[in-house]
Amino acid sequence: MEAEGTLGVVAEISIAFTGFAGIVGALAGAKLRPAHLHVWLPFWLMIEGGLGTLFAALFPMLPYHLGLPDPHVWSASSGFVVILIVCHIAFMSPRFIPRKTHPGSGYPLSRLPRAQHC
Repeated sequence: MEAEGTLGVVAEISIAFTGFAGIVGALAGAKLRPAHLHVWLPFWLMIEGGLGTLFAALFPMLPYHLGLPDPHVWSASSGFVVILIVCHIAFMSPRFIPRKTHPGSGYPLSRLPRAQHC
């Protein structure tokens, strides 16, 4: 496989990126809670982006070393990247899509307090 060296460099860069995000997260301390969305979301996007790139860069080496021909290696790797993207969208989309709230109460529709009986 001709791209083995390039994929190794991409994996090293993604490890450095994830390490940098970890250092930033250690310095942020208690602000890395979902309550501080302006700090929490970019941090997890950096971690997820770095690890996703790492796995996407290392995955083609597995089918290659198992003896698959190059077209099958890249087909399997492309499928793996699609799975990574779908998981990313499924995990992050609830943070970007605003919840519908009950008018006047401010509670999300899924968490309205139950009426108390007398």
